[in-house]
Amino acid sequence: MSKKCSALKIEVLNTIFILILGTLLHFTFEWSNNNLLVGTFSSVNESTWEHLKLLFFPTLITALVGHFYLKLNPNYLCIKTKAIIISFLFTIVVFLYIYWYTWNKFCIFKHWNFYRCCYFGTVLYL
Repeated sequence: MSKKCSALKIEVLNTIFILILGTLLHFTFEWSNNNLLVGTFSSVNESTWEHLKLLFFPTLITALVGHFYLKLNPNYLCIKTKAIIISFLFTIVVFLYIYWYTWNKFCIFKHWNFYRCCYFGTVLYL
């Protein structure tokens, strides 16, 4: 198997991990009876900042595992930093667009926005 194909498979698994963990982090603050330590890493309310935390912490975990454990690429942390920035920018733009132009907080759009941002953050830097 080529190195590029292997890296692509790892990034697909990373994206799935980020989606699953980010979705779980959306609910962990409520599940923990409003524990402040859990609130540091998970979503406390429906603000843009909270959705950025849902992307940041799972991506940080995959970046650190990929860099120190898998040793995929010497520039892997730089690549993941670009992915986080792309995801953050996309999240902010789309979230604010939905909020300002619909004048309502449609929950389904915000959650689909999280999935889109995770996908674009992973795909655009490859």
